[in-house]
Amino acid sequence: MNSMRIVGLVIRAKPEHLDSVSTALTALPGVEIHGRDDDAGKLVVTVEDVPGAATTETLTQVQLVEHLVCLTLAYEYSDHEPEGAATTAAPAATQPDTCEAAAHAG
Repeated sequence: MNSMRIVGLVIRAKPEHLDSVSTALTALPGVEIHGRDDDAGKLVVTVEDVPGAATTETLTQVQLVEHLVCLTLAYEYSDHEPEGAATTAAPAATQPDTCEAAAHAG
């Protein structure tokens, strides 16, 4: 059985590096950018399983992108159901934007 996993991320970078971060992210398998705020240095990104690259592997690569300040997991979905478990489709808990301070730090 093929299963699907998708995660939604909000990614922060210093605004002057947003183009290079965007380019690096879209070069990764299963990554798509859905929104961008140039002034704030924010990207809204999804990462999906693709043949040959699991979401977990790609997330590790995302974290290593140069000039990425921080990322927040906003959503996770998986249609893989271990026996006795329900399908997961839940947004991440609402938290203060801890990336805000990091993005504007010296």
